[in-house]
Amino acid sequence: MPNIKAVLCDVDGTFIDSFIRGLYKIRLSAEANGYVYTEELEQRAVAIWGAELVPLLEHCFPDATSETIASMVDLFKSYDMENPPSAIKGVHTVFEFLASLGIVFTVVTSRDSESLDRILKNEKLDHHFVHIASADTVEHKKPDARVFGCTMRLLAERGISPDECVMIGDTNDDWYAGKNFGMRTVIVRTGPLHGVRDHIPAEDHIDSFADLPAWLERNNLLTA
Repeated sequence: MPNIKAVLCDVDGTFIDSFIRGLYKIRLSAEANGYVYTEELEQRAVAIWGAELVPLLEHCFPDATSETIASMVDLFKSYDMENPPSAIKGVHTVFEFLASLGIVFTVVTSRDSESLDRILKNEKLDHHFVHIASADTVEHKKPDARVFGCTMRLLAERGISPDECVMIGDTNDDWYAGKNFGMRTVIVRTGPLHGVRDHIPAEDHIDSFADLPAWLERNNLLTA
């Protein structure tokens, strides 16, 4: 592969520390609506982690009414307003270092643009991204490779091809979306995929976003 010119980033659990917080919000939703938070409920959430919020809640609470789901969504939003998730340790340094090498960044996420904008601004990360594809701006969803369509068109205008891109995420959907598009893909352990998975090469797991530069260097993907 040639040297990397762009990094396509998932957000939650990837460079924003929101996975454990998300499970806590599932617990709050359960307890606020008369459900018992169990290991089975948690596993239901983890199984489709990375999905948009409403489908995630509907999967976790299949017998909940639409009114209950709406109430849970409001709870999630209010919790994030009061206690916004923060960046994973080392993230700011990684963005600044890779940007100094001329690498550009985009976001491809199932989070809505309003909450994403608030988080990125709160963490002073919003200036790093040349393009953001969020749940309400892109028709397709990961693992469908078409989720990268508008992002790759913009990168093509900058003279960047898919083989000059890396996708970084934290879920199986991130992995399959990147691989289905033909991009080298790396998975962090700060989301639901803590251990090595057989379908993902061990080399393509890293502990956190902070390890991305070292991973790129090991794979000879950084500009000399």
